[in-house]
Amino acid sequence: GVLVAEVLAATVGRLQTRAANAETGLTAWSVNPIVKTFRDDLPPETQAPVRLQLARNEQEALQLVVRSPQAIPNFRYELDVPRDKDGKGLGVLEKGVVGYVPIDHPTSYYRSETPVWHRKYPRGRGNCDGWAGWWPDPILPQQAVSLAAGDCQPLWITFETSKDAPAGEYAGAVRLYAGDRLVKRVPVTVNVWDFVLPEEHSLAAIYDIRFAGKSWSREGKSRQQLREDCLRFMAKRKLSGDRVRAQPKFR
Repeated sequence: GVLVAEVLAATVGRLQTRAANAETGLTAWSVNPIVKTFRDDLPPETQAPVRLQLARNEQEALQLVVRSPQAIPNFRYELDVPRDKDGKGLGVLEKGVVGYVPIDHPTSYYRSETPVWHRKYPRGRGNCDGWAGWWPDPILPQQAVSLAAGDCQPLWITFETSKDAPAGEYAGAVRLYAGDRLVKRVPVTVNVWDFVLPEEHSLAAIYDIRFAGKSWSREGKSRQQLREDCLRFMAKRKLSGDRVRAQPKFR
């Protein structure tokens, strides 16, 4: 068959929503940390209180998403560490903001032998369920960011508890600033359960650690040093690598 159709020159524009125009100020809401938040996501109609649950000897991330109808180029946040009735505070493993990376082809895994600075062109059609656009991925170790009008920006805070952390309710807050002006204070409540997670885990899982190409060189460290950094990072979060070094050969 033959398809005849008019072709118009066009560019991809931003998604416009009535909800974004109806906002009167900065909005903040929590999202499950395993859910990716895109820049044009909408806030929920009703914003539930921010609550987290942890056992002892555990880590849990808070993904707090902010959105403003006006641009805030000097946006930042500060954390009031959640504390119990006796003033005991939770540990904070990391504080950052979620960064976005451009994805221009909905592809599954493939490799390229071109230099790292070359633009990568796919050789086949996309095989995944994604789409081209800005995808949230890295957690940047910073608490300040330029907030564009109508864009979602996730903030990321990971709390941790010790083996002997007192059980009960901990109360804190995330303070949101435009420069030095406090715009909003978001209360955060954390409940610590009265049991301890074991040091040895029974869930079997494999997380590949792969270093290939010059793009993995960083701060003058060798691949072995980078691998050790990754293993420490994963061990802190109760994850296992794909293999244990050194690997003996039994005959």
